[in-house]
Amino acid sequence: MRGPTRRETLMGALAGASVSIAAPVAAQTPASPALRSGVYDARDPAFGIAGNGDGAGGGRDDTTAIRTAIEGLEAGETLVFTRDPRSGRHVYNVTGLRIEGGSNIYSTVRFEKGVYLFGTATTPTSAVVELAGVAKMTWEGLQIRTDGTASPSRFHDNYDCALRLAPLDRDGSLRPCQFLRFVEGQIANFRRGIVIGTPEGQDPSPRLPMSENVFHMFEFYGVEGPLVLNAENAFVEFAQSLFVAQRMGSGDWWSDEDGFLIRRTGGGSVTITGGELQRAIAEGYGLDGQEIYVSPGTVFETAAENRISGNVALPLPSNGYVSPQAHARFRVTPNATGTLHLSGRLEKNTRDRGGRAGLLVDASAAPRFDYVLDIDAVDFLWDARHPLIVGGRPDIRRIAIRDDVDDQPVEFTYAPTLGSSWDWRVATHTGDSMGDGFDARRKGGWTAVGSGPEARFGALGANDGLPADTAHAIRVRLPGTIATPAGTEGHLLTGAERAMEFALRVSDPGDGIALRARFHDAAGTELDRFRDVLVADPELVARCGLDRWQRMCLPLRMPAGARFAQIAITSLSERPAEVHVTSLALR
Repeated sequence: MRGPTRRETLMGALAGASVSIAAPVAAQTPASPALRSGVYDARDPAFGIAGNGDGAGGGRDDTTAIRTAIEGLEAGETLVFTRDPRSGRHVYNVTGLRIEGGSNIYSTVRFEKGVYLFGTATTPTSAVVELAGVAKMTWEGLQIRTDGTASPSRFHDNYDCALRLAPLDRDGSLRPCQFLRFVEGQIANFRRGIVIGTPEGQDPSPRLPMSENVFHMFEFYGVEGPLVLNAENAFVEFAQSLFVAQRMGSGDWWSDEDGFLIRRTGGGSVTITGGELQRAIAEGYGLDGQEIYVSPGTVFETAAENRISGNVALPLPSNGYVSPQAHARFRVTPNATGTLHLSGRLEKNTRDRGGRAGLLVDASAAPRFDYVLDIDAVDFLWDARHPLIVGGRPDIRRIAIRDDVDDQPVEFTYAPTLGSSWDWRVATHTGDSMGDGFDARRKGGWTAVGSGPEARFGALGANDGLPADTAHAIRVRLPGTIATPAGTEGHLLTGAERAMEFALRVSDPGDGIALRARFHDAAGTELDRFRDVLVADPELVARCGLDRWQRMCLPLRMPAGARFAQIAITSLSERPAEVHVTSLALR
């Protein structure tokens, strides 16, 4: 330590001396462990830190003394928070410990095992610990507590969060908060754990470096919302860290509906490398926002919905538990853009067929959102009445479905090849060759069939509100049925087709509409009756937003020997209904 500095003068005043430099512990307190030069015990009398908290708010407030000691550290120096060697006391009380950046770059603050800071604020306070404009510091073993297990609590509800990282505005000059290292820390029983930038609901921190901040082997227990990222230029990484966003003895302030694992609001990016993300609560959210990147092998277990508003990646998670709930697992916010990458195994882990269904991806309100799927979906249903995905712009590399609830597991794999076997010479897939008529006459390769009411059909044009990059669509007014040619005049199959892709809008659901397929062998012999590809009753139309244009992909389960396909669009009753379809493809 250098001196005399402002720091040393303050330390001396706290110790009752004119100027006193905090010497290594071994020199002043022989009973303490010998520490090397430049490493100081926070209990050294020169610092004036009591460290006599009882874990419930009793004991002296050490806020000012701790702040003075930390802000006075020079480069390469370490301050260690230890147990009292006589009483065993290991709690340091603080109200709001705000540390401002200065000469303390390249310094270290270390907490012995079991030693922690306890928040005792009785008025609204930003955080138990707030680092403002601090850079290039290391924090080892930082543990933060308050009375978050008490009901009611005296202190907990006065805090926005346990730990906050923020830039520093010093006389109009902004100082970044970056290059911080946190090793083996823990936050327990808080409404919000770490806020990087500003709290939820506030404007994000300005575009100032808040980057290169790394948390290694950090833990959140009983924290309603472990991480809030709300800074325009923030980049943070958590390595081998444990996020447990579920109630673990937390007080009556806890709200399942308000909880989440990670929330990114106004800016920033977070990378999760290994460790575990766990939220065994159906309410609230798992991942919430965008610019969230989870590395392969990270344990991912969440019963809650994931709310996606931009770029998110979840490749090859370990376990991949996503809960048997009826909600969508990944719901994209309205009009969001960006890309969601999902790969690996996602499992509901249920003995109920289909695990109460529910979509995997719901992008029904985000037509320009992209998502890439290469997944094994276990205990999911994917059939005519249970779409797996809806909306957006899906890029399906592979979907493997398995539901092993009984002795004959349902298995189905779809891995599309380039192109489509839909033959536009057999029938139009967009309505482009139907002309201007809207009646029951044959047009564009489609024919009104059946003995009941005749459906009227024709083409929609570019002025009829079509999906992007689409110039035509098929309009069908039901009841009745229209179909493409049958037998050897139908669509010639390669044998590799596993799904039908299309864009659809149900402008009037009536009692429901259906897309169906019937298959014939090489001689044109019918192999079975029409099989449902999509059954869109009013409930499904409402749940999946099918009253607006949605891109969909549903499986084709072809019988052995199928060589030709006939496609039909029909109504589920004689009640009037209307549907629009385009971009039909067999893949």
